[in-house]
Amino acid sequence: MLFRSELAGLFIEDTNLLRLAGLPFAQEICSSSAIQRPLDVASMERTLREKAAEMRDAVASIAQRQNVPWSFGIRRGSVIHVTLAASEDADLLILARREPHGIARRPVQSIPSERQPILVVYDGSSGGQRALETGQFLANERQVELIVVLSDHQADRRQLLDETRPLAGHRHLRVVVTPDSIDDVTQLIDVAASRHCGLVLINRDHRLLDADAAGQLLKGLECPLGLVR
Repeated sequence: MLFRSELAGLFIEDTNLLRLAGLPFAQEICSSSAIQRPLDVASMERTLREKAAEMRDAVASIAQRQNVPWSFGIRRGSVIHVTLAASEDADLLILARREPHGIARRPVQSIPSERQPILVVYDGSSGGQRALETGQFLANERQVELIVVLSDHQADRRQLLDETRPLAGHRHLRVVVTPDSIDDVTQLIDVAASRHCGLVLINRDHRLLDADAAGQLLKGLECPLGLVR
């Protein structure tokens, strides 16, 4: 309602799952009974259709309660590649990885996610400026700290500091300058983890970001990833 936007649902039939189902030794284990049974492409496609129908009903229900227009689509392919391609016109795309129940790669942070800071990767570009503005807006709404990490080693770091300084008066903002510029996504993952961030924002045209890097970030981050157009 606030942004007068359409709620668009997208269900992706993961080609990796379908390839797995086509292997002669593939089996599935029922979570409730622990019974093993053969897995094949036909049963996998049937399951995906059922899940897609459930998601479509959920999207419709949410949209009707919020009184907003909605749409729903089904596509097949790599999850991250299809998602990025389908959302090219989106001003903000939030991606989050869902862990299976009871499985966690690291101990759960003691800081509630709604109170965790937002981290923005800022490279001095126009896209970076939009990411910064988006981060400021979200930090204002959630009343959390905004951490800005400068990432462009080719730019004048003093100029980048000057460009971020007007935001420094915000009570929830802290500008963080790392000792070295971020040159790969692994460094970004480490910074986000060390700062216990609840959201990482980066502009979609950032030099470090492509479909593979976005997938790496999604797997490595302990928080959602926001891509700003």
